[in-house]
Amino acid sequence: MLGAFDIACIRKPDGVTAIGRQSVSAPWHLSKPYWDGHVLIVQSVNATAGIFAGDHLGMRVEVGPGASVLLTSPSASRIHTMPHGEASLEQTLSVASGGWLEWMPELFIPQRDCRYRQKTVIEVAEGGSLYAVETLAPGRVAHGEAFAFETVSWTTRLRVAKQWVLAEHYPLSPSGPG
Repeated sequence: MLGAFDIACIRKPDGVTAIGRQSVSAPWHLSKPYWDGHVLIVQSVNATAGIFAGDHLGMRVEVGPGASVLLTSPSASRIHTMPHGEASLEQTLSVASGGWLEWMPELFIPQRDCRYRQKTVIEVAEGGSLYAVETLAPGRVAHGEAFAFETVSWTTRLRVAKQWVLAEHYPLSPSGPG
């Protein structure tokens, strides 16, 4: 499956943050955003049971000047068993000056024999703010799958005020170097 989640959040003249642009295709789903008086709560949902071999997903989130966004997901990301092939996600997040992005996707759970690659690029303009947390589980421990996945490879790059401050490549393979 080739899916895209692409949104731009803007601050309206009355100070409320809203979705200014959206383009979402399966398996992604954009839950109804909710303005709580301080931040726009946006949930990106994988409408299927998880990510499977051959899935190649993309996510782009732009937070405009003065906009305030909490981007999360309502459930864990499950990367299913893959007899062959791999799955991937490429995501780009950007925060303009005066913008705020709090990004907290739920737990990432790789299942037995899965192969997954994720590339994340985050750009925060001078005067913008970001709080980002991603969490990785060792697998489905209750199913005896602790570190039973084949490979999980995360690459993350973060640029703040036009300066690269983080370049990380984290290949994880229980059987040896990724």
